[in-house]
Amino acid sequence: MRASRLRKDLPAQYNSIQLYADLSAQTLKKRKEYKEITDALRSHEVPYRWVHPVRLLIHKNGAMHVITSLADGRKTLQKWGIQSQNQARSGNDPQPSKLTADWKRVRN
Repeated sequence: MRASRLRKDLPAQYNSIQLYADLSAQTLKKRKEYKEITDALRSHEVPYRWVHPVRLLIHKNGAMHVITSLADGRKTLQKWGIQSQNQARSGNDPQPSKLTADWKRVRN
């Protein structure tokens, strides 16, 4: 990375090359937790990018929004009327019926 920063005069054919530093396993694991948020953004063609280490920068309606937690992301999607796959699945699941008591106390 250091060498790439020092050399400024690359031939024209290499102008579009981009170099990225490796991310730690912890960072990748944490970012993976945001999958439902990023999938929903992608499916609605909402541009976003990662900010180091684990934050999402989302461009929507001419404004930038920073998501710092999964709960914050879900709340923001809900505010925009975007439903993540997890929310869609949980919304279609039937509500469990209330259980009736099978056993009753009997006094002797």
